[in-house]
Amino acid sequence: MQNVDNVLSQQVDLPSPPAIISQLTTMMSQEDVGSREIARVVETDQGFAARILKLVNSPFYGLARQITSVDDAISMIGITSLQQLLLGTSVMSNLGTDGSSLSIDDFWMHSFGVGVLAKHLLSGQSSDARNEAFMCGVLHDIGRLLFVKMDPERYERFYDGGQSVTDLEKETQWFGADHQQIGHALAQKWNFPPRFATAIAYHHLPDQTSDSTALVAAIHIADLTCHALDLGQSGNQFISYFSPSAWKNLELNEEVYEKAVRLALDEIRETETMIRAIS
Repeated sequence: MQNVDNVLSQQVDLPSPPAIISQLTTMMSQEDVGSREIARVVETDQGFAARILKLVNSPFYGLARQITSVDDAISMIGITSLQQLLLGTSVMSNLGTDGSSLSIDDFWMHSFGVGVLAKHLLSGQSSDARNEAFMCGVLHDIGRLLFVKMDPERYERFYDGGQSVTDLEKETQWFGADHQQIGHALAQKWNFPPRFATAIAYHHLPDQTSDSTALVAAIHIADLTCHALDLGQSGNQFISYFSPSAWKNLELNEEVYEKAVRLALDEIRETETMIRAIS
């Protein structure tokens, strides 16, 4: 990780999370905090409050009635979903793509697709596990956004030159570190849950970690699938290395996999509002 530190110190400082994010993260770690207390803080940031209302009223939740208050929205979506929206919104607001041809809409379509499919690949697990899979999918390629922030022109020369997404060695030679390592460094600075940081750090190489095995495996398989389906675009043109052990860890077979893909594609078509909610 020393090399990663050197790259960051020479080229860009990792952005710090906005003040409201830090404040809310601290509040939500307290067992006795209520939705009304959280809502008071959220309401101080009109942009974030609007995103919450937009999300809770989107087809993603499919509610029968319109939610108009932040307090009701937080009560409805729960603390876990609010934390997920916090992370997604923070990344969007701090990591722009100015000066690059990378389409932020295409990037988030890919990221959103990976999250939705990863969630369905863990259909037999708890709702918390599925929610984590969704958010890790949204965040898995944040290292690429940091490359854009560091040096848009250098980013363009590398990816437009047809370099493979899986050639992490060439990526390291070009940037000084690969996008998994850079993303992991940001996840640690922003105090992402350790499981999230692990999924970001090993989504191309799930065999190299024994932590959060099912979560990392789900992100790996979902990422491969979304690239193969040409769902969005995260900057690369190639399908990644496939880990047979990730498939085995998820106990997948062709029928289960195809069902997860079908459900994910249906959900993605129905919930494109979710992308706009975190952008």
